[in-house]
Parts: sequence; structure tokens; C-alpha cells
Amino acid sequence: MGKAALATAGLFAIFAGMATAEHTRRWRQSTYEEFLKGTTHGIAVRSDGRLELAPKFTQLADADASYLWAVKLDAKGTPYATGGSPAKVFKLDTNGKAATVFESNELSAQAIAFDAKGTLFVGTSPDGKVYKVSASGEKSVFFDPKTKYIWDIAFAPDGTLYVGTGDKGQIYAVAPDGKGELFYASDEAHIRVIAFDGKGNAIVGTEPSTRSPS
Repeated sequence: MGKAALATAGLFAIFAGMATAEHTRRWRQSTYEEFLKGTTHGIAVRSDGRLELAPKFTQLADADASYLWAVKLDAKGTPYATGGSPAKVFKLDTNGKAATVFESNELSAQAIAFDAKGTLFVGTSPDGKVYKVSASGEKSVFFDPKTKYIWDIAFAPDGTLYVGTGDKGQIYAVAPDGKGELFYASDEAHIRVIAFDGKGNAIVGTEPSTRSPS
């Protein structure tokens, strides 16, 4: 047998040895931590380790703001976004164009709400106020809580506007005429969010202990 034939035979022997060394391997991933080691495409990993189809995200509009703090829909389903700085509120049309409907020299527009008539109300921070914005875009101070932050505003079913503030952790109830009074004083520093259930009860989220009194 020539040298070339011997070399070829040697290569076949090596490859044959490698082939016999391979075998079927199985592994199982079932926990949240295990899935996070991989890269997901089109799926979401739940905290219990289950996989489900992920929502698809597309850009609706570019508001050209450093921050966007809140998004609300009016009665017609038109989205409004609050941002800063400076404090601005943007109205987003069906083509994704952002039009400024409110602006002030304060740092941030932190919260927005609509009353039963569709009138826009805006809460600003810091050292901010609650503004009422007319259909023509004119703004006027609706309520001044004389506090540092306004984190959230929400209308109750009876038309009362509730204003969540910091850094004293207070909620103010403001009547339709703009007259307000202290409704709730928390031992927390901030009232971050306010919502109402079907019975009209206020559900409140606080900081820093993240409690939800109602």
C-alpha cells in the first residue's frame, strides 16, 4: 500500500472515531432564570417560566421630548402624552404626528385627566399646579395645592378631581369650581397613583413603602 493510500486510510480512521464519539444530547429549560440566559425572538418569558407570544411594539409618534410621564385617552380614543422638560402635553393624531396642546415653564407635566365634558386637566411639577385647558388651548390655574410635587390626578364618578401629591403624601379633593380641601394625609412621602373602582372607592399607590390604601 502506497504512502498516499496509508494517509487516506488514517484520515478515515480519525473521522470514524469522531463519529462514534457523538451521541444525542437533551437538555431542559423551564425556569425564568434559565430562559433569561438566551435571546428571545417574538416570545415573552413570564415570571413563572412559561413562554407566550410577545406583544409587538411599533412607534406611534415621536413627541420630541426628553421624558414622557403619562399617556391617557380622551373620550374619542385620541392619545395624549405628558412630558418635559419644559412641561408639555402632546396630542397624537392618527398619522402619529404630535401637536403641543399645553406648555408651561415648569419642569414637567406629570399627570393628565379628562372630566365628563372632555376638558383637559394637567398637573405639573415641581412646585406645580393643576391647570385647566380650554378647547381653544387657553390654560388657567384650576388648583394650587402649595406642595412640591403633583404625581397624579383622577376624576371620581361624581366629578370631583383628586390630586395626589408629594413630598407630604397628601391627596386633595377639588370640586368642579376649583375649591379644594385635604382629603387624605398619608405617612408616606408620595402619593404616586390614584384610581377608582366600580364602587367609587379610591385606590392609591404610595412611595417609598409601595402600599395601596383604599
